[in-house]
Amino acid sequence: MKKVLLTVLAALAVVSTGCHSGNSAKPTKPAGPNIAKLVQAATAAQVKQKSVHMAVTTMVSTASQTTHADLDADFIMKPLQMRGTSQVTGQTQPKPVELYYDAKHSYLKVGDHWIDASKSMTAMANPAGFAGQLRGDQIKAIPQSALKQAKLKRTKTTDTVTMGFTGKHAKAIWTQGQQAQSGSDSQLKQTSIKKLHYQLVIDRASQLPQQYQLRITVKRQGQTIDELITITYTKWGKITITTPDLK
Repeated sequence: MKKVLLTVLAALAVVSTGCHSGNSAKPTKPAGPNIAKLVQAATAAQVKQKSVHMAVTTMVSTASQTTHADLDADFIMKPLQMRGTSQVTGQTQPKPVELYYDAKHSYLKVGDHWIDASKSMTAMANPAGFAGQLRGDQIKAIPQSALKQAKLKRTKTTDTVTMGFTGKHAKAIWTQGQQAQSGSDSQLKQTSIKKLHYQLVIDRASQLPQQYQLRITVKRQGQTIDELITITYTKWGKITITTPDLK
């Protein structure tokens, strides 16, 4: 009986030790997707496309008013062409304006006629700026230091990458991105960056961007300004543009 009891106790000790050893070891979690590589793949896929439809919405809010600038347009990458409508709303509610431009000229439709408005339209529809958006420059300008802290939400069809920063961290991220994109920002020294938020939605099958969003809150000359820019991409590679009669 004594030998049986000792054998049982020995067996329990082995089982107990084995169980304790197994429970203390932390299971290794499989490595998740590399977010930086997902973003890089999206821009690489984007620059290979020949055309796209972009809906660009910019909302700027201050304590006194909110202004919306909307562009809904078709784009051909090479040679650069754009045809669409633009509308700016704020204290007034103007009608949408029909626009067309190529790499050299910008045209505005007035009544039934197209007029060359290259000089006056530079601020409203800058070909160089849209060429950068078509190349994905705004996505490429997201610093690696921001991507390292990004969060990823996956569905069966999309990958959504989000990044949010405040205070000094937001300004450091924004400064790094601005330098990567343009080399300088004359207003940056006069601007205090309060909040910064990026969001990029990528189609998992094509690896192409579906939507890019930038939300930024700044304080400039004592005034707080909230700006939200949303670019929605559709019809990748399926756009054709009919050149209007510009005579």
